Amino acid sequence: MKETEEEKRQREEDELRYREPLQPAPDYDDAELLQEVWSRMPDWIEGTPAKKNIKIFVFGTARELEKRAYKAGASRGEDFVRWRDEFIRIFFERVEREEELRKEFGVG
Repeated sequence: MKETEEEKRQREEDELRYREPLQPAPDYDDAELLQEVWSRMPDWIEGTPAKKNIKIFVFGTARELEKRAYKAGASRGEDFVRWRDEFIRIFFERVEREEELRKEFGVG
């Protein structure tokens, strides 16, 4: 059976009501900045695998994170938090430095 005008109107209203709102366009400048920092960052910093640790913080499972912390000698308490925060700090310091360089040289 063909839907009536009333059924069609109701269906369209329902579709609009449950549709997710439009999202803003992605900010590719931020993505490019993070990619550039990541690509220039050395694998090892101060004798520790900084890139590998950051990758696990962002994309890894809880189990992988526990294994990395165990290998580094960081327990689940304050040592773990300090250990994790140190690598996040290292990465974001490099992001901030890259932003400063871009502003200084008018790039990006």
